[in-house]
Amino acid sequence: MNEQSANTTSEKNDSKAQGPRRPGVAVAATAVLVLIAAVIGWLVAGLSAQEELAAGQNERDTAEELSPEMELIEAAAVKKHRPAGPRRGKWGPAQKRAYWEMQKRKAIAAQTPPPAKAGEAGINVALIVLDTLRADHVGVYGSKRDTTPFLDSLARQSVTFTNVFSTAPWTVPAMFSMFTGLYPSEHGITDGTMTGGHNKVVGQQVLPGEAVTLTEVMQQGGYTTLGICTNYHLNKQFGFSQGFEHFIGDDFRFLPFPDIAIDAALPRLRRAPKYFLWLHYLDPHFPFYLQSPWFGQWNESKLHNYQDFGARIMMDFYRDFNGIGDEGIAADEHVEPIFKLGQAVAANLPSVAWLMRRLEVPKDHDYVKFLQAAYASNVRQTDEAVERAFAKLGIDDETLVIVVSDHGEELYDNGWWGHRHTLRQNLIHVPMMIRLPKKKAAGKKIDSPVSLVDLMPTVLELTGQPIPQNLSGKSLVPLMEGEAMDDRPLFVETDYLGTPLRGIVEFPWKYMRNQKKGTEWLFHLGTDPLEEKNVAEDNAAKTAKLRKKLDEWVSTAKPDWDAREIVPLSPAQLEKLKKLGYFH
Repeated sequence: MNEQSANTTSEKNDSKAQGPRRPGVAVAATAVLVLIAAVIGWLVAGLSAQEELAAGQNERDTAEELSPEMELIEAAAVKKHRPAGPRRGKWGPAQKRAYWEMQKRKAIAAQTPPPAKAGEAGINVALIVLDTLRADHVGVYGSKRDTTPFLDSLARQSVTFTNVFSTAPWTVPAMFSMFTGLYPSEHGITDGTMTGGHNKVVGQQVLPGEAVTLTEVMQQGGYTTLGICTNYHLNKQFGFSQGFEHFIGDDFRFLPFPDIAIDAALPRLRRAPKYFLWLHYLDPHFPFYLQSPWFGQWNESKLHNYQDFGARIMMDFYRDFNGIGDEGIAADEHVEPIFKLGQAVAANLPSVAWLMRRLEVPKDHDYVKFLQAAYASNVRQTDEAVERAFAKLGIDDETLVIVVSDHGEELYDNGWWGHRHTLRQNLIHVPMMIRLPKKKAAGKKIDSPVSLVDLMPTVLELTGQPIPQNLSGKSLVPLMEGEAMDDRPLFVETDYLGTPLRGIVEFPWKYMRNQKKGTEWLFHLGTDPLEEKNVAEDNAAKTAKLRKKLDEWVSTAKPDWDAREIVPLSPAQLEKLKKLGYFH
């Protein structure tokens, strides 16, 4: 049993159990069309979804400066009738944020530990995040295809961490962990969206102004901070822009948008005495565009495009639902509209996942081969884009470079597609390589398990900045310098459509639990890296030990602030989320 079984619908509906239906019978045909219409209602809006998502990629966003902090503080000060703190009166958003910005500056300034021995004053920092990139599709992590020649060459100049655990299986909680050094339960963004029931998404949670981010500490340390955002979930209104002087992008943007945004950012970066750059690529996130020439080289299926894919899967569904063979299909008057309807299905990943589970598609089916090749072709395209970024930015040997992913992607490994829905390794195991200035420790590999919460203190130590005392993350500098780190548990979590999933890793053991149903999983990642055998019952003592540790952590992992503010999402924004496969 796995997480999907706790969160998905029944594999077969009752109609199939009633026996095959003959084609040509008006009542049966009408019932089928009604069912398909209902399914399509939440499945797709057609292949035009891909065109809509690609629209605007060639538009150039102007670098928009955030309001200077002092202007906000002065604006707050004008309201002399306001109380001394935001919890004691009706302050507006600007006054609240100004107050917390001022408090955080004081707190950061008060933390002045001795400069870290690895800290190098004045070095530039480039943090490159590749959305939805699973580790096993990177060459140095074992990819079977030549997906990442540039990243592989970068790894030879870097320290590569082979066992990096994301904190969550999707962008919002994972990225906030990366930038706060806290687990999702600690920074308060466990889900990222508030739901009123299955598929009733109403808005997204906001990181409160009280939270101290990596960018804020870097900014206070004299860095020019610039963010290039391609994922709508991370735009300004959700609090991710805290500490960024310049922030480009406020929507879902695929390539070539990052190339254009880099051109817009270059003048500021060249003027900066030292800079911190966050460059986020939405690619290779769904929809998986068929990138040439790699898709053609790697596609082992008989399907050539998404029209073929959608038409065939809907026809297979129609056959399965009606229990008819080739003769029945040839005589059925509804085949043509079903065929055309199917061409619209492939644009929506939850639609595809639902149909493939319904059809009990094996892992070596053409559908699986097609989508896996499509995903891999997007990884290769993103690799080339990162290489272009290095050239455009003129990244030299003195620049600290971190390349990392926020989470992975399930490619039907466990009978599903996409992310968010489980804590399995295909979603949690991510690549991370750190190229140190002067390429120190080049080519070194570190197998010790680490987490995305470790990135913030690592960057701060490497740049000689103060490290906040309340972080769950630990600096990885000692590991890179050859020292040992104390063993510690790592945590993974998500709230998926109202179902909380929590997990603990004491490598090589990984324990997970559905908090609502109490279902438990235990895997030994050393002998079972693909998590194929749940050994919770066979290892009762280990299960009980990890269960207790997880319970203790869950009971204490709370934010120091109120993270309940919700920014409502418009119907247009929700429709985009559907097309990107977040829900149906």
